[in-house]
Amino acid sequence: MAAPLAWLKRHDPGLVIVKRAARTTLVACLGFYLCRYVLVNIAMAPYALFGVVALGALSQIPGSPAQRARTLLAVLPVGWVLVTLGTLLSVSTVTAVAGMFVLGFAVSFAG
Repeated sequence: MAAPLAWLKRHDPGLVIVKRAARTTLVACLGFYLCRYVLVNIAMAPYALFGVVALGALSQIPGSPAQRARTLLAVLPVGWVLVTLGTLLSVSTVTAVAGMFVLGFAVSFAG
């Protein structure tokens, strides 16, 4: 048991990645089960799970925990608007494609 732990500490000093993975796993499970069994919303549960994975594992927000929380809270309304817009545009394939084109152009133009 000591060999894998020594290997892990050698490749991840301070266990930063392990802590991030544990935090992401805990919050993803919590979000999934809250949506699935407390809110009884089967459709929202995978969104909660994959949203946490996208933010927790695939994005690297610098700063202290308080700074990261402020950043995420500042971006939250933008996410709400984009999800609402995507839901409204998903009625038709043509509007969904046009919306993705405009959004993709805006993101790549913004930098």
